[in-house]
Amino acid sequence: MDTEYSVYLGQEQKNGFTGFLAEKNFFCIVEIFDGYTVEQGESLMSALAEVAEADFDTLTSFDVSIAGVLKRLNVPLDTSVAISYKKESVLYLKTVGTGEIYIQRGRAYEKIIGGNNTAAGSYQKSDMYILTSSFFTDSLKGVHHIKSFIHKNQNIREYPELVKQQVGMDDDTGAIALFIKMQEVAQTSAGNVYPNHIKEYLKKYTQVSKKNILIGIVIICLAVLGWSVLNGIQKRGGISLNSSQAFDTKMTEAEKLIQDGKSKTDLITEGMTNLGDAKKILVALKKIASKNQQAAINKLEREEAEAESILLKRESKDAKEYTDLASEEKGAVGTKLSLFEDKAFILNPEGKIYIFALEKKSLEKRKLSKSVSTNSLIGGYEKNVYVFDPNEGISKIDELGKSKMIIPKETQWDTISSMQIYNGNIYLLDGGNNALYKYPVTTDAYGERTSYFKGSYLDLNSQSTFAIDIAVYVANTNTVEKYTAGIRDEFSFTIPGAAATITKIITHTDQTELYLWNKKDGLLYINGRDGIYKKQIQSPILKEASDIEVYNGSIYLLKGGIIYQIQL
Repeated sequence: MDTEYSVYLGQEQKNGFTGFLAEKNFFCIVEIFDGYTVEQGESLMSALAEVAEADFDTLTSFDVSIAGVLKRLNVPLDTSVAISYKKESVLYLKTVGTGEIYIQRGRAYEKIIGGNNTAAGSYQKSDMYILTSSFFTDSLKGVHHIKSFIHKNQNIREYPELVKQQVGMDDDTGAIALFIKMQEVAQTSAGNVYPNHIKEYLKKYTQVSKKNILIGIVIICLAVLGWSVLNGIQKRGGISLNSSQAFDTKMTEAEKLIQDGKSKTDLITEGMTNLGDAKKILVALKKIASKNQQAAINKLEREEAEAESILLKRESKDAKEYTDLASEEKGAVGTKLSLFEDKAFILNPEGKIYIFALEKKSLEKRKLSKSVSTNSLIGGYEKNVYVFDPNEGISKIDELGKSKMIIPKETQWDTISSMQIYNGNIYLLDGGNNALYKYPVTTDAYGERTSYFKGSYLDLNSQSTFAIDIAVYVANTNTVEKYTAGIRDEFSFTIPGAAATITKIITHTDQTELYLWNKKDGLLYINGRDGIYKKQIQSPILKEASDIEVYNGSIYLLKGGIIYQIQL
């Protein structure tokens, strides 16, 4: 009997391997999360392809051959495998780890085996088999997605795209589902149609309880197919990914790593390495653990998270509303926030500026001559406000509300991502041109653009940001460099833990720390001016704010028309 197949593949793994084989009589999927290279995966698939060429007489010989390959190549604990082998009118099946195999026959659609199991049974014309893992069926709700279209007579080659549409924006990294359709009539004793009493049962099963439905469908599938399902064979020296002994050993190892990591408060990097190793073990165990074992894993995951917070000196804090701009002007909103002394300068791209005195909680309003781009920036110095509009240039609005274009748009500009006003001089960071420009203030205007950098300097990009206090601190994604008078200084900057994504760097003349906002993860890192890490603040509002500043021991966050406060 001929076969037709299609395969759904999620996004490619960076630290693991997902692959499949589709031969005439042999189909296989492999899914390994973390700690397995592409080269190792290709070696494994080559070894399994050799198995596909063998001629097995029994399910036992088929099972022993597969187990031998997995043992010889020393596959990781979290390896998941699902294999089908067609031998005349019989189909041999094997699953390992969280591997699963499903069947669709007529209106019946049910799992045949999963975990460490083997099975054998006859197949029929139009049978469809799905080789996958519990990551796809449970985490991505694959069973539910497939049920939504499996009886609508679509071509099997359309299944991957239909699944992709159902999965949507969910993270499907490493997921796989191999669809196999039997195309011709098999000469088997099971026949080509359901017996009449089976048909009648299928018509009536919707009238019984949900529990009985599931039991009934399994019984029907097994009865119709004649499947013989065996428990996973535990051979001496074989692979037993779900064995209690292996599980307990790995849990003990993870627990020890957590305790060791937690104790290394003076060696944060080393401690974080221990916790990272523990996390990998728990991730692997979670994919193969039984429901009873999940509780123990969850407990260790909480301990790992608590240990990480202790090592990183992470403080979780709530924000409170500090002021609502709408109380002064209906519908007032802001997108950008900048600080000079105790005054917060807020830009509304509709052509409005709000100056909020943080100490007195008083609000002053000024207007621009027209609306500006949503990518515009704002800065304040003494009694003047400066607005950079990438489409027009830099305007100055004085205390009388008079607006004047002081630096028209220059053809040299590419991607201006950050602006600072220091001692009246204007600095623009142009990530697109890998430059930091300085416009020196003169008696009644601004001088020509000059380059701030002298000698070697950090490569910039469109996300780069900078802050000034005598020295200039430039942050580029996850690194910070220090410059004095344009010359790069010796500077040791560290943020322990996972790689940071720096959205904004903040420091002012009256501060002794560097503040680094990681909007993506909702964190604010606090480092000394020497670059040495001190602690970090975590809060949901740090993910939601459009801009932030730090003043007098508090974080001020702009979200729409509201300024929130988090005390450090």
